[in-house]
Order: sequence, then C-alpha cells, then structure tokens
Amino acid sequence: AEPEHPPLLIRTEALTAWPDDDRFVSDVPTEVEQGAAQGRRLTQADQMVFDNVKREVEFKGQVRTLFSARAH
Repeated sequence: AEPEHPPLLIRTEALTAWPDDDRFVSDVPTEVEQGAAQGRRLTQADQMVFDNVKREVEFKGQVRTLFSARAH
C-alpha cells in the first residue's frame, strides 16, 4: 500500500465483488481495519459498501469505530 493509503483489511462472512468497478458490498456484519505504524482504526458495522476507485467506505446499521494511537 502507498503511504497515504495504509493497507485496508476487510473481515466478513459474505462479500460481493464487482472487480471491473473495484467495488465491494457486504450485507452482513463486517469489520474494517486500517493502519499500522501511524495508529490503527477498527470499524465494525452491520453492512458495508466499499468503492476503491473513490476510496470511500459507507457503513450502515449500527457502527462502532475504535482508534488506537501508534506505539512509540
């Protein structure tokens, strides 16, 4: 991943992908984790839509985000 775009890890039991559009949708509970050295962000949601072209993630339903500071 590029420095301005840290790696993105998506955990879910079902993911629909449209590879030609670089778009992904999950209609079941999903966890999205991003970051490493600069700190970490973990978001849990009931549903998710990820558009990699626009670099946008839309979370739906109950959403919870945890932030952790980077280690020194």
